[in-house]
Amino acid sequence: MDTLWTQLQTGRSLAVIGSFISTPDTWSLLRVPCRASGGRGVVQFLRQLLEREATEPRTVLDAAAGRAHGGLRRRLLGEDERLDPVASIVPLINALAAQSELPLALVFEQAQLADTESLDALQSLVCQPHRLSAGLVVHFSTAPDGAAGRLLDTIRRVEGAGAILGSAVFTADPLPWSGLSEDALIVLRAAAWLPDPLDVGVLSTLLRRTELQVLEALQTAVDRGVPLATDGAGGVNLGGVLRGRLRDGLIPALRLAWQDRLTPDEGEPLAEAPPAFHPEPVPAIRFEHEPEPVDDVEPAPAPEPEPEPEPEAPSLEDELTDLLDEARDAAAANRHDVALSTGRRALALLEGLPDTDQGRLLQGRIRAELGELQWHGALLGDDFTLEAAALQLAQAIELLDDPVHSARARSLLAGVLYDRGHAEDLEAALAQLDAAIAELQSAGHALDAARLLNDQAAVFVRLGDPLRAAGLLRRSREVFHKLGDEPAFLAEVAETDHLLARLALHVDARPGMEEEAQGRALRHARNARSIYESLNMGRERAAVLETEGRLLTLAGSSDEAGQALWSAYQDQETLGDVLGLARTTGALATLLGSERAEDALMLLAESVRLNRAKGSIRGLEYNAEALQQLTGSLPPERRAALSSSVEALERMIAG
Repeated sequence: MDTLWTQLQTGRSLAVIGSFISTPDTWSLLRVPCRASGGRGVVQFLRQLLEREATEPRTVLDAAAGRAHGGLRRRLLGEDERLDPVASIVPLINALAAQSELPLALVFEQAQLADTESLDALQSLVCQPHRLSAGLVVHFSTAPDGAAGRLLDTIRRVEGAGAILGSAVFTADPLPWSGLSEDALIVLRAAAWLPDPLDVGVLSTLLRRTELQVLEALQTAVDRGVPLATDGAGGVNLGGVLRGRLRDGLIPALRLAWQDRLTPDEGEPLAEAPPAFHPEPVPAIRFEHEPEPVDDVEPAPAPEPEPEPEPEAPSLEDELTDLLDEARDAAAANRHDVALSTGRRALALLEGLPDTDQGRLLQGRIRAELGELQWHGALLGDDFTLEAAALQLAQAIELLDDPVHSARARSLLAGVLYDRGHAEDLEAALAQLDAAIAELQSAGHALDAARLLNDQAAVFVRLGDPLRAAGLLRRSREVFHKLGDEPAFLAEVAETDHLLARLALHVDARPGMEEEAQGRALRHARNARSIYESLNMGRERAAVLETEGRLLTLAGSSDEAGQALWSAYQDQETLGDVLGLARTTGALATLLGSERAEDALMLLAESVRLNRAKGSIRGLEYNAEALQQLTGSLPPERRAALSSSVEALERMIAG
């Protein structure tokens, strides 16, 4: 599999079918066994692996940092600031990558066994290159179908056909220790599936042998030159290099059988498989042969065994962090009842925080997180209202004295005020964004401050002031352009160009200036599309094509509009972007209009089916808006002729 490791790049994805993936010398691997996630979902399982490998404790602050940048500017793009199923793990992956001397690769093993939600999350990672400071390898032991097949198609579409590596015969590299018995070798391979220091009791349970037999096999391995290590307290350690070699030679079927044996019926594993990644391996102290006993010397009395230290109870911050992760994951998967109940549990825990500087800081972070959750679920429960979200975020701002995190809470509060929508709310949203921009600039975060200029532009469009909006977008574009040609900065330039293009869809040009305004908008859109193509950002490129199609429809260029929209539709279908498909379907329905209303209704019906299958509430809302626009454009006689089809589609949307 040398081709795999020479072809893989940071921020890119590859798929491997059939082959077992060995450990290279040029990459640090974090293996994620998709079958072994214990019902928790691959994303949650990955998060636990990442937290276990982290060299510093994770805090609620880390949970909020590094998310995909949303904000009110998404409204200008025809999108919402929706919860991202992988947002909470992206900063953890990037932090782990920063710890490693070698590039980090995530290897998702046997992805065809993952649940649908996990496959959707993997698709989200694959569709957004450059978001991660790690390479992605998605392994399928057999040719996948269904949701896993769609993930494979997405990798092919995003990365090209060369990113799919075919099957190969499984062979294990020979080990260098001559004379090692089969019994000792199988004990070592089983030990490689457990974390250091080895728990001999768990190992004996796994192999169905006595603890003495396991220890004797380990001693045989040491006698044959296997570099086992001790931690100074009698514990046995394999270390990352040895573990990697032993695990590479283990056939997948045996690994899965052992994992099943380690997982009792109630679902809690006796021990979890460690990843093959160790950022800072501890120097090993090899076993030495015990000295021969000396005759006629009275043995010293055995020391009294020291009591095992009690495991440290999780801190209140740990509990709150876990609850917020659970609530965010549930909300991203549209399990809003779970998100609601988990959010309430987190709120109840807040009462136990001490009235200290640290306690108030933690409470501010928690309230900012809960405010965001309440905002995104504003219509899904008594606690999930815009008023409750605004209150949580206002309290968070009072408690947070760190400018960066205060600015984040202010930008979230601006979003809540935007959604309340009264003129005074919009003015208050601008004031919050002004304060956030000042805080970020004072802290030296020019990039984040420029992003908020784009959010302010969305508010000015809502207030009916497109000139101020355009001015802010041009200012932010200049900032992004000056930062350089790194992919992250280029992506910001592209998004700002896309925003400038979308302005023409939100406001009317001055009389006599329509053609010039449309031409300027199209130039911005095509520049954005060109950048996204160079960055291989397929989802964003498809969104720009949708915008181009809408602009061309307004300009009366129906043929060109149709080509752009169909291209966007095909890309979004391949990428599994149901929200993008819903928006593009609406644009196509507008383009087809009354002359081809039957085709428009068929497209909308297919989009509704996809959104129903995915549980996408927002996608169904886009469908309802598109249907309303289509029927509103029909002459009365056409509307009457199509009434049964329209009513059937309305029932599909309503569920």
